[in-house]
Formats: sequence, C-alpha cells, structure tokens
Amino acid sequence: SPPVSHQAPAGSPNVVLVTVDTLRSDHIGAWGADGVKTPHIDAIAASGVRFARAMAPIAVTGPSHAAILSGAGPWSTQMLLNGVDVPEQTPLLSENLQTAGYRTGAFVSAYVLDRSLGFGRGFEVYDSQFGRLRGFSDTRMGRLVAALDRVMDPHLILERRADQTVDRAIDWLETVDDQPFFVWVHLFDPHGPYAPPSPWDQAYYSGDPFDQSHTSMDSVSGVAPYLQDSLSGIRDLDWVKAQYAGEVSF
Repeated sequence: SPPVSHQAPAGSPNVVLVTVDTLRSDHIGAWGADGVKTPHIDAIAASGVRFARAMAPIAVTGPSHAAILSGAGPWSTQMLLNGVDVPEQTPLLSENLQTAGYRTGAFVSAYVLDRSLGFGRGFEVYDSQFGRLRGFSDTRMGRLVAALDRVMDPHLILERRADQTVDRAIDWLETVDDQPFFVWVHLFDPHGPYAPPSPWDQAYYSGDPFDQSHTSMDSVSGVAPYLQDSLSGIRDLDWVKAQYAGEVSF
C-alpha cells in the first residue's frame, strides 16, 4: 500500500505488535516457566499488563493472525486453513491506522503469512523475504518458485530466522523519524523443525540424543510430517524439548 498523504496528530501513540508462532506460556518466565530464559518478554510483562489466560482462536497460523489483525474470529472470516485469503470485506487494524496517518510496516517470518493472501493490506512496507536473494520473494518468479516448492513438498516450512526479521524491522523503524507508526513483527522460530542457533542448541541439553540406551521416543506417535526428517534417529525426547526451549530463548 502507498503511504498516506497526511500524518497522524502529534502525540499519537506508537503501536507495536509482536507475534510468535507456537509459543507455549509454560516456556515463558512471566507465566511461571522454570529454567527457560525469556528475560525480554518477562520485562515487558512486568512493566505492562499480563493476561494469565490468553488463547488463540484457532491453532493455525494464517487464520489466527487474521483474527489478531481484524478482531474477527475464524467463525466470521471462514478462515480455517493456511493459504486462505483474508476476506476483502474484513477491515484490518493496519488499514485503519494507515488511514489515520500512521506509518505502517510488517516484517513476517513465515510464508503462510504472505502478503498475497491479504495480510499486506494497509502496510506501507510488508517484508516477507525468505530467499537468499533480497527482493526475489516478492517477484512473480519468486512466488512461482515458492509455490512449486510447496507443491513438490506440501510439508515444506518456508521461514526466516528471528534475528533476520528483527534486523529488517529495526532498519525500517530508523526511517520513520518522529512520525507515529504501527509495526508488526512476526517470529516463527519456536515452530518446528527445531534448529536453534548456537549457543541455544546446547543450552538445555547435554549428551547424545542418538544413544540407543534412550527409550523416551518409543512412546511418541503422530509426529507431524514436517518434523519427521529432523527427528530421524533421535532417541531422547528431552533433546526435542530442549531444542524447542532453545528456540524460545533465542
């Protein structure tokens, strides 16, 4: 969307929305987690309002974020699966704030929130770069390649690591000067497959998860297809939990 021609009134509050996929409350210190390091989220919770019981309206990334941005649940939008467009008649917070004169920017980490599905409405900048070549993801060829990849592997997870997404958001924030802004930063890291960068890959586990003496994975069933390759040969369930915790802390 192009920027609006007027600015929001002086003193208008900035709006910052940070969403994190598949983040369990029992892995955040402010919600009572013991042993998982989440100092920044804990600080935000301590200085603001913390809701003890907050639930996603649906356990699917696209529809859940559409509900956050619109206030309309999946029972209204009929969005029950990823890949479904946000209905054009459903107004988004980004559109309202842009109309009010806010600078608006979104920086997302997962392909399921691609702007082509309607999530980009009302955003002056919608950054969803997942390829190595900057800008390629937003080209027609880039979208075709991503679509073909999904056809070839329906369980493929196209994501961008959190630090890369946050860096792009910070770069944009440095351009807004004193203008009121709305920024949405979406992080995907706690979603599987779990691959936290060093040192978080070893922060909560020591030992050999492939050791045949481990038996805790024997009782695990119903593993999601997108996780199966990354868990091949893993014998210790504690390692899996530790990798998830590592991604949360990262």
